[in-house]
Amino acid sequence: MGGLTLLVDCYNANPPSVRAALDLLEAYGGTARRVAVLGTMLELGSGTAGLHRDVLREAFDRGLDLIVATGEFARASREMGLAEREDAVVHDDPEAAYGLLRDRLTGEETILLKASRGVALERLVPRFENDFDEVASGGKGRSMG
Repeated sequence: MGGLTLLVDCYNANPPSVRAALDLLEAYGGTARRVAVLGTMLELGSGTAGLHRDVLREAFDRGLDLIVATGEFARASREMGLAEREDAVVHDDPEAAYGLLRDRLTGEETILLKASRGVALERLVPRFENDFDEVASGGKGRSMG
């Protein structure tokens, strides 16, 4: 979409699949700013909170340009004192997080959307299209020039 690249992986999420998706973001990103939008990993059982904290810490340790933590990742971010970081956007609701993220994008980023199927994180794709894809929006998207 213009200069924006979306990596959409919203079918299944567990710690190994999130790590693999973050590996892809790192490899695919090139020189573009790299942004990870992380939604809840569902059906993890009693270890849910700890697993979200572990994966989130690993995500921040990768040196990505921006991490958007939603759902259980938002909760983990607040518990770990990471919510106020400059490289973080934190909101429980992915739709509301998009509003906060949007203002921090130039339109030249590589963005990973990663969450479990039940989160329906792909619902953000039309918002990216509307804001960044001039072809898809008939030239009505925000100019990145």
